Amino acid sequence: MAFDNELIDSNPRRRVRLLKESPSRERFITADEEKGLFAQLTGRRDHIRSVVTIALNTGMRRGEILGLQWEHVNFLARTVFIAKSKAGRTRTIPMNDIVLKELTALKQDAGPREFVFSNSRTGVNIDSIKTGWRHACEDAGLVYLWFHDTRHTFATRLRANGVHEWDIRDLLGHTSVRMTSVYTHQTPANLCHAVKTLTQTKLGKVVRFKRRKEMVSDTKAASSRRTPKIAPSSRHLAVEELSAQQSDAAVNVSTLAS
Repeated sequence: MAFDNELIDSNPRRRVRLLKESPSRERFITADEEKGLFAQLTGRRDHIRSVVTIALNTGMRRGEILGLQWEHVNFLARTVFIAKSKAGRTRTIPMNDIVLKELTALKQDAGPREFVFSNSRTGVNIDSIKTGWRHACEDAGLVYLWFHDTRHTFATRLRANGVHEWDIRDLLGHTSVRMTSVYTHQTPANLCHAVKTLTQTKLGKVVRFKRRKEMVSDTKAASSRRTPKIAPSSRHLAVEELSAQQSDAAVNVSTLAS
């Protein structure tokens, strides 16, 4: 502020070195890890099974899932409307068959103003999700796995299926593709496929271009050659014969006149 008000000549913050950004987190759930995780979401943890399923298939944040109301679920259009997000922007997420099945089973006779995962109806709240997720991961032998990694998994799987990053950005509710790139990670299967494409490439024939000196010498040689004579056509011969006859007639007339 002192620099903006011209109370000092230079901005002292320019001398402050910025800290290096820590590397982005690269953690997503593999297919085998997902099977092991859902195997533990039974019994007393069955109430958060639907929460994890919807998170993996919509990329919604934990707070967005807990704040979802039935009035924002459109079964006819097969969409979920996020009225309030972390970025302060609304967005609409299409439902696939898995999400449609889960929400249909949860709907029953719930009113439009009720929360989809209300504590009184489903027993789901933020504490139950944290506790159930942590214990399920421990029993499944999954380490360094957070609930937020379901968003990374959602984005990574979409990218692996060829979905454009702009579409992934809109589904996650990001404001830039740069942020989306933090959530999309390369899977080992995709990297192996990328390397295998090299063995399927057919090498083409190498084309050798002439050097400039060779091109100049070829041009000089071509210009030094004689241009071949073109045989006259019958029409040209007739014109020449008629012209000769007219010249002879002109000579005869001038002779008689003399």
